[in-house]
Amino acid sequence: MVSEVALEADSPVDDVVVHFTTGGRAWVQAKRSLSVSKTDEELASVVLQWRKALREGVLDKRRDRLVLAVAKETGPLNHLKKALERHGAPGSGAPSSDETEAYEKLEAHLGDLTAEERLLLSQTVVLLFPDVESVAGADAGVAQALMDGFVVPLCLGPRAWESLTSTAREKASRRLSGTVAQWVEWLRESDVPLVSDREGVVAARIEAAEQATRAYLAKVVARGSLLELIAVMDVPPLHVHDAALHLSGNSKELGDGLLLALLRRLGRVLLMGPPGGGKSTALRQVAAWYARAVEGPFPLYVPLPLLKPMAPEGLLEQVLKLAVSRYAREDADLVEEVARQRLREGRVALLFDGLDECLEPRKVLASLSEALAELHADVEIILATRDSVYRSARTLGFHEVHLKPPSNLPASLRDCAHQFALARGVPASEVAAWCELRLRWVAELREQDALLQETPLMGVLLVGIACEADSEGQLPRRRADVLSTVVERAAHRWELAHRRGEQASISTFTGTDAASILIAGFEEISHHAYAGGPVAHGVIIHALAHMLRSQWGLAPGQADSTAQQVLTFWAEAGAFVSDGADGQVRPRIRLLAELGEARYTLKRPAGVEPSWVEQRLASNDSEVLVLAAGLSPAVATTLIHVVARKPRPEWLRLAARAVEEGAAPTPEALELLVRFLRGQVTAGLPSAWPFAQALAQLSLPPSLHPFVLEVFERHLPEGHALCARALAFTNWEGVAQAPEVVWRDFLGSAPFRVVQETPRGSDIRSRLSAGAIDGVYTHAAARISRRLLEVGENGDAERVAKAAEVGAVGGRAKLIALLEQFGHHMLVEAIHKRWQATFTQIYEAIRAEAEAWTQYLQILAGLQPATATYGDRRRLESVVAFSRAIVPDEMPAGMFPEGLKKQEDVPGFLRTLAVLGGLDVGRLAGEAGALLEEPKALRQAICEGNGPAVEFRHWDRCEAPTVVRQSLIQWLSHSRWFAHRSVEALSHAPAPEENVEAVVRALPGAHALSRGFTVKLMVALSTHALPLLRHWGTHPDVLLRRSAAYALAAMWKRSEGLVPVQALRSSLLDEDVGVRKAAEGALSDTMRHEALAAIMKEAAVRLPTQWHCRCCGLTSYNVTAPACERCGAQDER
Repeated sequence: MVSEVALEADSPVDDVVVHFTTGGRAWVQAKRSLSVSKTDEELASVVLQWRKALREGVLDKRRDRLVLAVAKETGPLNHLKKALERHGAPGSGAPSSDETEAYEKLEAHLGDLTAEERLLLSQTVVLLFPDVESVAGADAGVAQALMDGFVVPLCLGPRAWESLTSTAREKASRRLSGTVAQWVEWLRESDVPLVSDREGVVAARIEAAEQATRAYLAKVVARGSLLELIAVMDVPPLHVHDAALHLSGNSKELGDGLLLALLRRLGRVLLMGPPGGGKSTALRQVAAWYARAVEGPFPLYVPLPLLKPMAPEGLLEQVLKLAVSRYAREDADLVEEVARQRLREGRVALLFDGLDECLEPRKVLASLSEALAELHADVEIILATRDSVYRSARTLGFHEVHLKPPSNLPASLRDCAHQFALARGVPASEVAAWCELRLRWVAELREQDALLQETPLMGVLLVGIACEADSEGQLPRRRADVLSTVVERAAHRWELAHRRGEQASISTFTGTDAASILIAGFEEISHHAYAGGPVAHGVIIHALAHMLRSQWGLAPGQADSTAQQVLTFWAEAGAFVSDGADGQVRPRIRLLAELGEARYTLKRPAGVEPSWVEQRLASNDSEVLVLAAGLSPAVATTLIHVVARKPRPEWLRLAARAVEEGAAPTPEALELLVRFLRGQVTAGLPSAWPFAQALAQLSLPPSLHPFVLEVFERHLPEGHALCARALAFTNWEGVAQAPEVVWRDFLGSAPFRVVQETPRGSDIRSRLSAGAIDGVYTHAAARISRRLLEVGENGDAERVAKAAEVGAVGGRAKLIALLEQFGHHMLVEAIHKRWQATFTQIYEAIRAEAEAWTQYLQILAGLQPATATYGDRRRLESVVAFSRAIVPDEMPAGMFPEGLKKQEDVPGFLRTLAVLGGLDVGRLAGEAGALLEEPKALRQAICEGNGPAVEFRHWDRCEAPTVVRQSLIQWLSHSRWFAHRSVEALSHAPAPEENVEAVVRALPGAHALSRGFTVKLMVALSTHALPLLRHWGTHPDVLLRRSAAYALAAMWKRSEGLVPVQALRSSLLDEDVGVRKAAEGALSDTMRHEALAAIMKEAAVRLPTQWHCRCCGLTSYNVTAPACERCGAQDER
C-alpha cells in the first residue's frame, strides 16, 4: 500500500516519488507525449534521470520501479514497452522487428551503462499510458469508482478526483510531499465529505481515526475547562474559558512568565508547587490548551500513581493506554494509533501528575529515565510534583518551574460563591450582598495566611465553608480547623439528609452516630492511602471493618458491608477515588488525606509523638506535621523539641509555620523556637529574611518582644526592619510601643523590592515590573491598613491611599477595597482618576509595543521561505534569542515602535542582523510564523521573555562585509532603534580602525541621539578610538566634549589600563555642566568620588612653580628661595 507521495522531489527522478508500506518506491515521470527517437531531447532527459538513479545505487529490482507515464499512447511507445519487458525477463521469446527498433533508439541514450545496469533498467522500468487528463477519462473514471463509497460517499468520486488533481498541481508547484494521511487531510480541507470506516480502506480508517481523535481532544478540552467543586460544595463545576492563559510560573532560566510560554520554551519541565496549589488542575488546563491548538503537541495526561513501574509492558505503553482510556472508550485503539504515530514524530506532550503521590516514586523515576532514551527529542514532558520529591526528580535533568497562583483566582472564587448562592436559593436581588459578605471573610483569612494565598484549593474550600455558614461566628480561623470543617461538614450532610426524611443511613446508625462513623472512616482511609500510590480496595475494606468491629462493636458481616458504605460515601464526596476497574483506592485531594492522617495521629497512645514526628520529618511529610500540630498542642510542642535537637533551617521554618497557622505549643517550647529563629536572622539578608518574617508572624508574649525586636534592628536593613516590626505589632499583644505610630511610619515608607531583585531596564515592561515589590511588604500593608482604618483616626485613610498609589498592583487593589469597605469613596475616586490618566498613557505605550511586536514578527516571517522543523516551531529558540538582542531590556520605551515606522527599510535591517547573529534565516522565518499563530498575550510573553540573546559578531557569514558595514553606518542616522543595534554589530566588525574613521565621517549627518550610540561604539573599540577621544576632550564643540567625557569615563571604569584617571580631569572639571554630567553618568557615585579624590590628590602634591610677594608685589619663579629677592620678606608670600 502507498504510504507517501512526493511531488517534484529532490531525487534522481524528480516528478513524483511514491513510497509503499513495504519499503519500496516508484519514481514516476509524467509526460503528455513522447517520441521514441535517437535524437529526441525529451526522451534523452527521461533516460538521463534513469541513469542517475542507476548510478546512485538507489534501485532494488525486487521492490523499486522507474515509471514513465505518458498520456498519449503511440505504436513506438507500445513497442518500447514490450521490448523492455522482454529484456527484463531473460528467457523470453525473441523481440519483433518493431520492438528491436524501439529498443535500439532507446539504447542511443543509454550512454556508458554497463550490461548489468542495462539489465537492471529493463527489470525496473514500467511504461504506463493513463487516461486521466479529463474527469471523463477511462482511468480517471476507475479512480473515481474506487473512491466512491470507500473513500468518499457514493456519487462524490468525481468531486474528490477534481479536488485531488487540483491539490496535486498546487503541491507540485511548491515541491511538497505528503503521507496518505496528509493527502486525506488535504482532501478534507477541500470540504469533500469522507467515509469513516475502521474496517475499510486505508483512507477510511484514517478518517475514522481522525474522528475518534477529535472526540478525544474535545473531551480533553472540556475536562480542562471545568473547575470541579465536588469535594467543596454541592454545585455544578465552573466553566473557565482559556484557563491556561491565566497560569504563570517561575523558572531559574527564564524568570517569571506565563506558564504556557515557559513550558513551550523549556520543553521538559518539573512543575512544582505547594499542596493544593493547583498542579493537577494546571496540567489538565495545559492539556486542554494543547488539544485546542492546531499545531500543538498531542496531549497525554496520566496520573503517575496509576502506573506500574515493574509491569511487563513498558512505561510508554502504559502511558498511552491509560491516557487514552480516560477520554476514549469504543475507539481507544484508533486514538492509540494516532498517539503512537505522533510519539514517533515527537509531536506529543506527556503530562505526568502526582509523582509525590506514588507509593515508590524512585521506581517510577527510574522507569521514566529508561523511557526517556526511547523518546523523540521533540517530545515535551511536564512532571508535576511537590517539593518533597523534588530532589529525587532532579535526576531527570528537567527544567524546574514553580507554579504560581492563577491570575483569575479572585474571579473564580466569586463565581463559586455565586453558584452556591443560587444552590441555596438566595433571592436574586440579594445574591450580590450575600456573596460579598462571605467573600470578605475569605479575603481576610487569606490575607492573614500566606499559604492560603498561594494555594488555590484553599481559597475554594474557604468559599465553601463561608457559603454554608449562617453567621460569621460559625467560621473557623485556623487552617487545620478549616480543613477539619470541610470533612466534618461533608459527614454532617449525611445526618442532615436523614433529618429531612431522605433515605440516608450507615448500617443501623443514624444521626450523629452516622456522622461520627463517617469521620472515623475518613481518618482510617486516609491513614492507609495518604502515603502515596493506590491501595488495594480489599486492604481499605479490611481496615475499616476492623475499626468498626473494635470501636463500634459490629458483627463481621455487618462491619464489611458498613465499611463498603463508608468508602462509597467518601468516594462520592470527592475525597478519594475508588476505582472499580482496577480495584484500587487513592486520594483525590491529597491535602484532605493528609488532614485525615493528622487526625488519625491524635488517636495514638501518649508518648509516641517524638518518634512519629521524627519519622514524618525524615520522610518530608511537612503538611501532615503542620496539620497535626494545629490540631494538638502536644504534637506542636513535640515538633519544636525534635527540631531543636537538629535545627535544620527548613525544619525551623516548618515549626514556625505550624505556629503561624494556629498551633499552640507550651510557652517554653515557643521560646525555644524563637531563640533558634533569632539565630538565623543574625546571618543578614537574603537568608535571614524568611526567618525574620516567621518571627514577625508568630503571636509572642510580651517577655519575648524586646528579644526579637533587637535582632530586627541590628541585622536587617532599615526598610525590612520597619516592615518586620510593623507586621509583628499586628500579631503581638501588649507591645510596649504604641503600634499605631509604627504602622503609620511603615505606610509612609517606600516599598522595598524582593531581595536580590534588580531592575532590568527602563523600557515599558521594566517600568511596570522593575523588581517585584516584596510580597511580605504587600501583605503587611494590607493588614496594617485594616487595623488603622478600624481605629479610624484622622489622616489614616489618606496614608492608606498614598500607600495604595505606590504599592504593587495586587496590593493596590486590596487597599482600595479596604478604603471602599470603610466608606472612603472620595479617596478611592481620586486614586482612580490619577491612575486613569497614568494608565491611559501606559496602555497606549503597551498597545503600541504589542502592535510593533506583531508587525516585527510578520516581517520576520516574510524574510525567506520557512525551513523550521516542528521542534523549531515549538521551542522558538532562534526567534526568542534574536528578539532578545533586537529589543533588549535596557532599550528605552517607544524606541522599538518608532523604529518600525519606516517599513521599507526594516526587512533588510533584520535580515542583516540575523546573518550577523549566526542564525538560519529560513528557520527564523518559520519560527516567527508559528509565533504569529498564537494569541497576542502568549506571543508577546514569549518574545519578551528572559533567556540568552544572540550577538552580532558572525561577520564571517557575510558575503560582502564592506557593504554590510556601510549599511550599518548609514543606519546610525536612521532611527534610535536602528542606531542602537547597528552600534552593537559594528563593535564586532573586522578592521576596527577603518570602522572608527567611517563612523566619525558619518557623525555630522547623524542626529544627536545617534551620536550617543556612536560614542558607545567608540568605547567598544577603545584601543583604536582613544586618540580621537582625547582630542575631543578639549574640543571647542561642547557636544564633542560631552561625547568624549562619557567615553573616557566608561573606559576608565572598565579598568583596562588604557585611560588613566587624570584623563578625566578636564571632563569632571569642565566649565559646561552637561560635559561634567556626561562623565558622571558613566560612573557610579563611588567611582566618581574616587576619580575626583585622585585628581585633587595629584593636584595637592604637585610642586609649586612660582610665588607672589604680598609686600612688594614681586612674582618669583625661584620657589626654593628663603625670602623675597626684592624686599627680603619671609612670610609674606
